[in-house]
Amino acid sequence: MLASCTLKTNITKIRVSFKNTTEVANAIKKMNLEKAKEFLKNVIDKKNIIPFKKFNNGVGKSPMLRNKVSKQGRFVTKSCILLLKLLINVTTRIRISKNDPNLYYLDKIIVNRNSYRTRTIFRAFGRANRIRSSICSVSIQLKKYEYI
Repeated sequence: MLASCTLKTNITKIRVSFKNTTEVANAIKKMNLEKAKEFLKNVIDKKNIIPFKKFNNGVGKSPMLRNKVSKQGRFVTKSCILLLKLLINVTTRIRISKNDPNLYYLDKIIVNRNSYRTRTIFRAFGRANRIRSSICSVSIQLKKYEYI
């Protein structure tokens, strides 16, 4: 089985958590396109859970991950909605080119951390606090299965 015919999409400067998005990307990496979309929909509906393997400090244990490698997990809805929108966009691009979306799989998902976006909140008695929000960029590369 050889893989060729790549397809790329990316989105930049999104205000979602870098660590949560990285764990979601690692959970759906190397999955079939339709299977990954179904998995993300189940996470949003809280039927599946995202296992946290790398950034798992302070993440609670879940009985849904009983037989998995990691026992810690969360329902990361905001990052799942972002990646689901990207996958739906790619699926429509595949259907416009008259190909079958079931023949594609997620080869690479790259999540990059961007610089923080800072805001200032002015408080009482002349004080000011800064608020930093996390920003990340996501790039997805799909490949098509080719059977010999």
